[in-house]
Amino acid sequence: MSETEQSNQSPTVTVPRRAVWWWTVLLVAPWVLLAMTLGPQWVRECAQNWHIGKRNGKERIQYCRPGPWGDLEYTRIAIEPPEGFVVSSFEPERKTQWTLRGYTPQMLEQLWTEANLSAADQQALMATARWENGIGTVVLEPSRDLVLKLTTDARARIYKALAVFSENQAHVNPCRFRADRVDEWFADSGISDRTEQLIRRMLYPRGTSIMFSDWDTLAPMLGTDAERARALKTLARMSTLLVKLRVRPNTDIEGVARYWGRGRRSKDITPLLLSLPKLPEGYTVDVAHLLPPFARRRLYTYPNPDSDPDAPRRDCHWTSLNFFSETPDDRFLSSDYVRDSIVKDYYPTFGEPLLGDLVFLMKPNGQAFHSCVYVADNIVFTKNGSQSYMPWQLMELGDVCALYSTDPPLETRIFRYRHW
Repeated sequence: MSETEQSNQSPTVTVPRRAVWWWTVLLVAPWVLLAMTLGPQWVRECAQNWHIGKRNGKERIQYCRPGPWGDLEYTRIAIEPPEGFVVSSFEPERKTQWTLRGYTPQMLEQLWTEANLSAADQQALMATARWENGIGTVVLEPSRDLVLKLTTDARARIYKALAVFSENQAHVNPCRFRADRVDEWFADSGISDRTEQLIRRMLYPRGTSIMFSDWDTLAPMLGTDAERARALKTLARMSTLLVKLRVRPNTDIEGVARYWGRGRRSKDITPLLLSLPKLPEGYTVDVAHLLPPFARRRLYTYPNPDSDPDAPRRDCHWTSLNFFSETPDDRFLSSDYVRDSIVKDYYPTFGEPLLGDLVFLMKPNGQAFHSCVYVADNIVFTKNGSQSYMPWQLMELGDVCALYSTDPPLETRIFRYRHW
């Protein structure tokens, strides 16, 4: 597959057991998502080359719960990478391959039976089997017709099995979007109806997300390089938030400034808030202006490998640990340094999270699968992988958890900087 189908997960960081052994409960259960489906998107293009879809009708504004952060409102948008960041490696003769390690013929037969494959399809699939290292590792080459006619359930079952093995990167790290907002994935994407229908035909569920893994099958069916590039940009879309703070005449400016001024930045925030017009209905300011310079400069942008050779390594942990940094510390590119810094400079907190707290999605064994930074209510600042097609963005924590849906589910834990 192309570069856009490579891993969107960051290297895991193991937090020593001495730092987590006494946690007996999750700090934060998966956040409860808003029950209603968010409505139309609106167009906004910024200087950082990001694009969003537009729908007919007015934008739908959602409101955060009241808190020390003030009155927040947000609009959901879909962001996609600039065309130059999307590389389509189309090879007409390239075949789809599935690799399964530790499988016997009997185990394969059981998998095909569970997926309800017909006897003819099972026979055709097994005819392509190439066993490596004796019986134990098998490589299969399903035909395009077989991949296309897989039912949603069959695709989900087989691809779950494939996702265990790193050889199947398209299944380990598929393109994904939140299941209950899948229409936003395609809204005003510019792809043809035929392309959209082909993609939808090959979608499958995993947790609370909808996945796509079949670029090798899709690409030869698209007639032009332009349509392939457009399809890749669409598949790389991410759902993000435009968040605003509404300052009213009766807003507690000092209290709000204390919250957004964490990291010894109140002196920078207070003059901004005091300068806003005192309108009866209040005045809104983009939350981007309230974030530390590191986050403010990167929000809604993509890392540029041309100007920054280390861009492909700037993952979620580098992003999270540098949130308050005046100058980014590239020592956070090392998973060992990240682990040591968490142990030395942070402590687990079980109260109300605050701006700048680190949010870790962790495996039961203590591995930090993903990290992001708490902003307010259920909103986080996140970089979902190190790849150039992954932007820095604001997301609902529930949406982040959906992107990293695993079985068993990841645990959410919060760490706070200990030196303030």
